[in-house]
Amino acid sequence: MEFKDYYKTLGVAKDASEKDIKSAYRKLARKFHPDVNKEPGSQDRFKDINEAYAVLSDSEKRKKYDELGSNWQAYERMGGAPGAGRRTVYTYGPGGSTFDFSDFFETFFGQMAGQMGGERRGAGGGVGGAFETIFNLGGTGRTRGANAAEMPGQEAEIEVSLEEVARGGERVVNLAGRTATVTIPKGIRQGMKLRIPAAKSGVGADVLLVVRYARHPVFSAEGEDVSVQVDVPVTIAVVGGEIEVPTLEGSVKMKIPALTQGGRTMRLRGQGLPRWKASGKGDELVTLRLVLPPNLTEREKELYAELHRLRQGK
Repeated sequence: MEFKDYYKTLGVAKDASEKDIKSAYRKLARKFHPDVNKEPGSQDRFKDINEAYAVLSDSEKRKKYDELGSNWQAYERMGGAPGAGRRTVYTYGPGGSTFDFSDFFETFFGQMAGQMGGERRGAGGGVGGAFETIFNLGGTGRTRGANAAEMPGQEAEIEVSLEEVARGGERVVNLAGRTATVTIPKGIRQGMKLRIPAAKSGVGADVLLVVRYARHPVFSAEGEDVSVQVDVPVTIAVVGGEIEVPTLEGSVKMKIPALTQGGRTMRLRGQGLPRWKASGKGDELVTLRLVLPPNLTEREKELYAELHRLRQGK
């Protein structure tokens, strides 16, 4: 079982703020994304970066991780705790590469949930508890206290990324030791359900996966629209120009009118999420944050000083 230092993976201190963690993740994810970086090992690095962010960006998971870090050797000696050796498989993008979370991530967070459901597994034959362990690490499942074979259907949450919502794709999930492939339709909305029939679920009943959008480091979603904040140099805000804006399909150029104020929200039409069972897409709402140019030269400082004197003379 491999211990991974998630703080080291993101290059942040152990007392890093949520903002620092998010900023570090965004920089690394852009650098090592498989669509951008074709160097050997970049895909594994991208996997590690996402794994680290999945834990450190969640306050409860981060707390468990921090507690485990100080008692690692003692926990490791526990040996065959419930859920050991089980892996959950994730995919990204249509036809994208498949990767497994590390043994450390799955064993720790899977076993924590498995221990919570241990009594139920002992009494009920194992199906309900195992199902909760796989899909509800925090113990928030709707199947609590029931055996799947005794129910007409099972429900659990499944997190999907906004990229999966935008493009569609497939996800391989592990249900009580049996894998099943789930199709993520384009434009699927939170609260909708994906059905895995009993013949494929391996738990003796249909499985309904309730869709929840995974937390995204860059975008937020509201219906079919997505929102993002971008930095705009003061010089461009004053005289106008173009900036690059991230979208779910890659970066695009956006024109900034002269004398644009900070906090203004501009609209990129058709850059949001696909409409559910309809043509077209929502929009992307871009909120502008004005930033000072870094590393000003002496000449640039003189020009800013001259501008200040001109403004004061009015």
